[in-house]
Amino acid sequence: MPDIWTDDLLTGVTEIDRQHREWFAHLGALDASIRSGAVRQALYTLEYVERYSVEHFASELRYMRAIGYPKLDEHRAAHEAFVAEFAERKQAHARNRSLVALTAGLWVWLGAWQRSHLRGADAELARFLSNPPHP
Repeated sequence: MPDIWTDDLLTGVTEIDRQHREWFAHLGALDASIRSGAVRQALYTLEYVERYSVEHFASELRYMRAIGYPKLDEHRAAHEAFVAEFAERKQAHARNRSLVALTAGLWVWLGAWQRSHLRGADAELARFLSNPPHP
């Protein structure tokens, strides 16, 4: 289930992990809104997740820049691709005028993307932090 946080997703950076947990909490709220038929609440939560993602990505990138993370550009590109795909998916669903499809489809995609990103790019960051290069 994409809205459940598990500790295998930890990066070891307190602020980033807090933000990731918050992101998952909002995915859970989005799921609850969809299941209860509260479309307006689902749309509000979806807008929040979109804004929060951009804020979180900026925070994560500032941190990576500060520590001299060597894969910063690659990580930034993944974030930019996410933002672009999110916008595309919203537009596609908006053209179909299906709010249920919009929220449910984005909920599934968001959860899958987040887990994949955390287990991939963010896990690489965590490995870098646990074994920094020696000068």
